[in-house]
Amino acid sequence: MIQNLLKTFSDKKLIIETKSAVKKEKHHTYIVLKHLTEIYRRRIYADDNYYSLHDYCIRELGYTSGEAQYRVCAVKLMLGSSKIEMAVKSGKLHLSNAVIMQNYIANQDIKPGLVEREKLVEKVMGKSKRQAKEIIEQIPAAKSPGKISETKKVKIEVDAETKSLLDELAQLSGSNETKTLKEALKEKISELKTKQYTQSNKVTAKPPTHGIRYISTKVKAQVRIRGKNQCEYIDGGQKRCGQYKKLHIDHIKPFAMGGDNSPANLRLLCARHNQREAIKVFGVDKIENCNAGITILDKKKGLSHDNPY
Repeated sequence: MIQNLLKTFSDKKLIIETKSAVKKEKHHTYIVLKHLTEIYRRRIYADDNYYSLHDYCIRELGYTSGEAQYRVCAVKLMLGSSKIEMAVKSGKLHLSNAVIMQNYIANQDIKPGLVEREKLVEKVMGKSKRQAKEIIEQIPAAKSPGKISETKKVKIEVDAETKSLLDELAQLSGSNETKTLKEALKEKISELKTKQYTQSNKVTAKPPTHGIRYISTKVKAQVRIRGKNQCEYIDGGQKRCGQYKKLHIDHIKPFAMGGDNSPANLRLLCARHNQREAIKVFGVDKIENCNAGITILDKKKGLSHDNPY
């Protein structure tokens, strides 16, 4: 139907209508980004067990991976900055350049603050993708002075039997010696941790003292064993998250609201569900202000710690 209508347009009218459509397209893209920004702030995607906003955009909204990446990078870049938001809205900052800039920022050891972020974005406004890449390549990376490299050469002397065992393990697993040794160490550490939790659980933990935030090792062990070292969040469809990385021990009834440290009031949550539950209870503004305060404190003292809720 639209094609038949377009055939009736004069050349001049077709050009005018095309420009109008492009303007509307840019506006609608901005509106979508604003919606996604609020979803990201509230971490709503965690309610249905989506791993991230990117995952939500693909599986729920039907974007391709590339389309999702463009929008997620723009959302993260716009957060807290009206200047960057207006640059996206006006079209001065293309989504492709938002990806380049956000990837650059994410890969820095020392993350730029809001003012520095806005100055960086100004450099690529109105530039082509190629020009933006060239500009980024000329910016020196902000490296942390005390950062240890990802790989370090270590010389270890072993006896003949150990060397033979390591060679045999590498041959059986089909990996090189370094990778094989790393995996063997990980497996052994995991085994010892599980054993430690099991042994700790055999000792009956004393009832926690009300008003004290500290959770004993024994109680933590009980919670971890009960949760099988996996996130215990269950969505509306009764599907459990099951994430086993970056787990937090969360108070079902928040400690700040009188919740105690008994195993019945504790659960294992992954980072995203821990943050989402805190937002649902305390509100997104309070959590953002709290996280901002921690960030400032960390910069002054060189500290890092988890969400306090």
